[in-house]
Parts: sequence; structure tokens; C-alpha cells
Amino acid sequence: MNIYNENKSENNKIQLNSVQKTRPDADIEFFWMTFKNSIKLYVTDNDVLELNMLSNKLNKLQSEEQYIQIQKLISKHLDKICWIFIKNRNSYDGNFILDNLKKWKALCSTKNWKNNLHYSDPIPYNSVSYAILRIMNHYKKKYDNVYYSSRRASSKKKLNSYNKILKLTEEIAEAFIREESNDFTKEIKDKLINTSIHNLINHSIENKLESPIHHLIPIINFDLYLAQTVSKNIRKMIQLKNSKSRKLLKYLQIQKEVPNLI
Repeated sequence: MNIYNENKSENNKIQLNSVQKTRPDADIEFFWMTFKNSIKLYVTDNDVLELNMLSNKLNKLQSEEQYIQIQKLISKHLDKICWIFIKNRNSYDGNFILDNLKKWKALCSTKNWKNNLHYSDPIPYNSVSYAILRIMNHYKKKYDNVYYSSRRASSKKKLNSYNKILKLTEEIAEAFIREESNDFTKEIKDKLINTSIHNLINHSIENKLESPIHHLIPIINFDLYLAQTVSKNIRKMIQLKNSKSRKLLKYLQIQKEVPNLI
């Protein structure tokens, strides 16, 4: 039986049957079925095929009562979907996935299985993909707001700055997507990602953009970045674990020239 495939009622809405409702993972199953059905509007046919293959794996895990493995697989795929949305640069799509990530986080935080087992590491909030998706989503909206307004002609500098942010987030997404296809080694992937993220930080500093710094603070090793870009005296002034983005940005801007780390 295709348990993790969507069942539709006469009015075409996703529903669980009476047997499914009694299962321990019924709420996870419902989340996956509704997410899978909705996301087909945003992804390619190949992506849909991959979703169906994943559903088959989830079916097998459910028959074995491997519920934490089900959560891990769904989290991993949500992470991959984030990168696809970042690469596509669509803020409407970004809102869709961000809303679903919040639902998934809330759902995972309430689940306890036999022997008090608990899956405590779902995205969002603790992943690079979530941070970069929020940055992309924020600046795609800002770009569109300026581009389609009467301020377009007088705002070329802003448009160029926002577009640069979007290009850098796309580069990071491309590196993660290529890693999935084993196009290149982890060492090369890490170098590409770190270079793009450092360039994203550099661009944010040069253009006094607080939002990227704010989203990167929880997941980026700023100690490593500061060690390469900022003098030792300034590093001593910064308590990274407690730094707010505005404070950190202010200290970084003390450097008159921020080196390009390519």
C-alpha cells in the first residue's frame, strides 16, 4: 500500500483514511502528502519523480516503524528543495518553502517515540540552506520592489547591490546541488561554498547590508572569517556568540578595505 502517497477526497483535498489516522506518524504522513502535492507546482518533472521515489522509501520505513529515519529523510529532502528554490530566485516560491519549513520544525519538536526517542535536528534555523533561503527571499523582494517602481531609474546602485546578493546565493546553491550529483569532491565544494559565503559577507559589509550578517551569524564560523579579514585588536572587541548583526557589521566596517577571498 502506498502509505506516503497522497489520498484525495471527492473535492480533491488531501485526507487520511481511518487506518492512517491511528498510526503514530499520522501527522508526519499528512504533512508529507500535502507538501508533496503542493510542491509539484514549483518543481520539474524529474523532481516529482524523485519525490515519488522518496515516498516509496518512506513507505518501507513506516512498515518497519523507523519513524526517526522518516523524519531524517524528509528533513534531508526539504534541505535539497531549499537549494532548488534559492537557485530559481523566486520570492513567492521562497515564501511557500519557508512556511512549510516552519510547520515541519513545529511538528518535529512535538514528536516523541517509543523509549522517549526524539528527533531534535530538523531544519530550519540550524542549516545553511535556511539562512541562505531567507537572504535570497529578502533581497529578491527588495529587488522586485525597486525594479517595478518609479524609482528604478534612480536606484541602479541598489539594484546592482541586490542583484549581487542574489548571484552569490545562487552560487552557493549551485555548489550544494552539484555535491548531490557528485560532480566534484567535498574539498572543492567546501572551497566554493566558503568563497561564496565570504564574498557575500564582504559585499554586505561594503554596502552596509545588515540582513545577510543577521542570518549568517548562527551558522557561519565568523572567527575564521575575522581571522582572515580583521585585525587582532578588533577581533578582541567582538564577542561573537553574543554579537548582534548591527554591532558586528559596525566593527567589520572599521576596515577601510575588505579583502576579496577568492
